[in-house]
Amino acid sequence: GPPTAPGTATSTAIMARRTEKILVFRTAASHPDTVLYGGDEGTIGMIDIGASPLRAIVVGEIDQSVMTFASFQGKDYVVGQGGRVSRLHLEGENFRLEPVTELHGNDFVSADITKDGYLVAVSVQGGFGNHEMTIHRWRLGSRNQPSVVPARENSSDISCATVSRSASLIVTGSCDGILQFWDSASGRQVGKPRVGHRGEVKLVRLSPNESVAASGGSDSTVRQWLVDVGTMHTGQLRPVLRGHADAIRMIAFSEDGQQLASASEDGTIRVWDARGALFERVRFDNSIGELENIPISGLKEQQTAEPVISADQSTRVS
Repeated sequence: GPPTAPGTATSTAIMARRTEKILVFRTAASHPDTVLYGGDEGTIGMIDIGASPLRAIVVGEIDQSVMTFASFQGKDYVVGQGGRVSRLHLEGENFRLEPVTELHGNDFVSADITKDGYLVAVSVQGGFGNHEMTIHRWRLGSRNQPSVVPARENSSDISCATVSRSASLIVTGSCDGILQFWDSASGRQVGKPRVGHRGEVKLVRLSPNESVAASGGSDSTVRQWLVDVGTMHTGQLRPVLRGHADAIRMIAFSEDGQQLASASEDGTIRVWDARGALFERVRFDNSIGELENIPISGLKEQQTAEPVISADQSTRVS
């Protein structure tokens, strides 16, 4: 294309065949230079960013929306929002899906793989103001059925959740701005519910060392909460990160936990330091409102020549 001004990013659309909403991206553990993507119609595909030109390949489909991708010991897994867990086999030009287990529950909001190889998922059911949360736990590769632990107290109207890498702590966010902390082994609530956001908590993430929980809300703010997974202690709110003009849709920590990136429906990505100072802001011409989650590792202040994958409401992946 034509030359661009210094610091200007360019992109090329490489997949625009499907009309479904792209829900999740993740770099593959088992295949170099590969980005996995999943959609609300159950499509699972890969983008080979090592090829020239770049190419997108549909790997397969499951009969439910894709909730998350996860990896452990070089193996890739996909979890559907109905609880179906499948392993992805990416071998050269051959790609296939192998169903491995079913998490029997309703309305899954989160699934994470812990550092010791357990898949921990959270499902909710019930009417407004009287939700019952269930914790599902399954050892990857095991022939045993997933274990189920019901929450010991009623939860708020849960909208999102995340699990610590040690699997000991679960953090949930609700439609009424409340964060709750749970012991995943007993299903009991840890500490008191924390109120911070005005409106729905869109997502919550734990820092790599699990000392901070960051939540993004429909009130356009990112809020940070001090936690101690080892002692199961939850602490006070750190400085509120303000600057976005619309709901938060994505949060990601850098590997060292010193930087935090947030993406909003206002079409911007902001990068913050641990004290809340803004490093940089990137503006996108197209809305990223259709984008749910892009795990990020190794955030950098300076621009690099590394590939970046994005999605917008035109249904294109670029």
